[in-house]
Amino acid sequence: MKLTTVLTTLAFAAIAAAQTSTKSSTSSTKTTTTKTTTTKTTKSSTTKSSTTKTTKTTTTVGPPPTGVTTTLPASSGYVALPTASVITGTFDGGMYRYDRKGSDGECQGQTETGEAEAVFILEAGATIKNVIIGADQAEGIHCRGPCTVINVWWEDVCEDAITIKQTGASDVSYIIGGGAFHASDKIVQHNGAGTVSISKFYANDFGKLYRSCGNCSTAYERHVIIDSIALIAGSSGVGINSV
Repeated sequence: MKLTTVLTTLAFAAIAAAQTSTKSSTSSTKTTTTKTTTTKTTKSSTTKSSTTKTTKTTTTVGPPPTGVTTTLPASSGYVALPTASVITGTFDGGMYRYDRKGSDGECQGQTETGEAEAVFILEAGATIKNVIIGADQAEGIHCRGPCTVINVWWEDVCEDAITIKQTGASDVSYIIGGGAFHASDKIVQHNGAGTVSISKFYANDFGKLYRSCGNCSTAYERHVIIDSIALIAGSSGVGINSV
């Protein structure tokens, strides 16, 4: 199996200072191409090889970029969903807080859960905006195809905040604004193909902002674009899950 992941990003290997914002400059990019191939030898052993090419990147430490909000917005109300809400078209949550309290979709720690435990499932082409996702949920948002997520906040990430499952090489999903707190593992899980664009996003207390799946059943080429984000108290901006 060959996994090719192309990252066009402002990635940060470590963000350790609990009260330090990492500001990304829109003029700086880092491109990482990782190719992993697996071949069998005559003795039936397995050999893995990988190559990585990286171009120059620049990051700065200081105030958050213009347009990035660093505090959880006030909630306009509260809704506990018994099952995942499937979104087609555009859904404006009006800054209500949604979760799965009292259902099978409640947070189960780092136990691997799935789409059924999500708060929202977005069909291809759907948009969700102005939503707060509460702590009592396991999976946050699942995008079945290319989606747009605008000003969505995660009060306390459980397993994953958002999972991208689009399958087209030209598919693009957008995460614009919003933020996430307390993600012990990752915030964005990219299992599908295409590109994920993350801009004007805030993350505080997290493992990885973005992870490209390397052991999913289908090995897609994946791209990520990260622009004007603020990261506090995290381990890394971008991670590749190896095969």
